[in-house]
Amino acid sequence: MLIKQVILGLLSAGSLTGYDLKKRFSNSLMLPWSGNSNQIYKALLELHEQGLVTLEEQQQANKPPRKLYSLTPKGHQALRDWLQSTPELPQFQSPLLLQLLWADQVERSASRDVLDKYEAELSEHVAMLREYVRRQAPSTSAVGEHSIAVSAMQHWITLYEFHLDWVRRLRDVLSLPKEDE
Repeated sequence: MLIKQVILGLLSAGSLTGYDLKKRFSNSLMLPWSGNSNQIYKALLELHEQGLVTLEEQQQANKPPRKLYSLTPKGHQALRDWLQSTPELPQFQSPLLLQLLWADQVERSASRDVLDKYEAELSEHVAMLREYVRRQAPSTSAVGEHSIAVSAMQHWITLYEFHLDWVRRLRDVLSLPKEDE
């Protein structure tokens, strides 16, 4: 499960609490998880049991102890091993495509309305990604020089733009009269 590798990657920059990890997941435009606490804490427990992370409890006045997770040398090695492994093929999940499987059960105008709203949300997301890339790109670097993270973000922008174009074309098709009308 990739969530463990992502947690190892986040911990590679320094020790974090489960709450810190949840915030990183929630605030990231790149991570495919919302930061579900159950997933994070379950993964942390498994990583701890495997000896890939340590757990240090820090006492706090009038609060439960703060649990700070850090990578062990074995955890750093597991992260390096994963970074050098051949990645699995991507698994694309699209709630829109699932909805469209049964779109014939509603009026075409309802499907067009869904696509209009989806297009607006997707356009806004692409704009946020572009702004993120703009802020991350070094202002003094030569044209075309970017970090690997910025290149990954540009990849997502390209995929979302392709998807946006497809949504627009589908909406246009739905605007045409049905052949049996």
